[in-house]
Amino acid sequence: MSLQDVQKKWQLLHTEDIDTLQPAIDQLHRGAQFIAMLGKHFLPNKPDDSHTNMGWLDQLECLAGNLITAPKGNFQLGIRSKDLTLLLINSDHKILKEFTLSGKTKNGVFTWLEEQLAAFGLDSSLYKMDIHYDIPYHETDDGTPFQLKNPSVFQEWAKIRANSHFMLNDFALQSKTASSVRTWPHHFDTGTYIPFIFNESNEAIKSMSLGFAIPDSVITEPYFYVTQWSKEGGLSYKGLQPLSNGLWLPEKLGGSALKISAITALKNSEDQAKMVYAYFEESIAASKRIIGV
Repeated sequence: MSLQDVQKKWQLLHTEDIDTLQPAIDQLHRGAQFIAMLGKHFLPNKPDDSHTNMGWLDQLECLAGNLITAPKGNFQLGIRSKDLTLLLINSDHKILKEFTLSGKTKNGVFTWLEEQLAAFGLDSSLYKMDIHYDIPYHETDDGTPFQLKNPSVFQEWAKIRANSHFMLNDFALQSKTASSVRTWPHHFDTGTYIPFIFNESNEAIKSMSLGFAIPDSVITEPYFYVTQWSKEGGLSYKGLQPLSNGLWLPEKLGGSALKISAITALKNSEDQAKMVYAYFEESIAASKRIIGV
């Protein structure tokens, strides 16, 4: 897509207080674990954990896990951010069933999922919440119900997630070696990996990653990022020009970042899209120089 195409698709973001997003992010992060564990227990496990990741289905406005093959039909489990709802989706991307998480406890979700797995002819006793990575504690872990207390915040997060997916997908499609854009349940980040230089065994030795992250120890608000990697290490960030949009964080991030607050400071959707697009163009060009492409 061109910048003009991206601008037409971009949804205006207007979060004034970034901290208001956190309760929605936390609950959606927890809801995504139901999808990840479905992949863990009903798909072949892969070394990179990709059997647990999710992709964005634009027409359904949801994150959906990998396709599960079952005796009585194939399906995906998704989560719709704007209303905190689990979706059971068939292989044609049609919604079979919806299950609102708000007001439901973790055990209540398990009961519903076990019923759906049995209906597809799968052994529901295999399904467990045995997460193999560390995620922050949340009160729903101990039986507190999920709550859609502020729907407008969830709707805002849904726009942020949708914008990030199509923006990242646009840049991923510009590179023949880029991975598909996926969201990972561990850090709940969305990204694409682009290897550029390979050794004689066709193993990547220099690459970059483009993505979107939720608040973390690096930046305490959501942000877009571009990072660089070399198997030999020793990447130099000396002499880099400041970015027109975003900032370099070589020690904390190993790349650059653009905070969501910088984007929402602009009150026009075309201006917001232009800022993010320019950030990626500029960061990618600098990244290629850093890794020697």
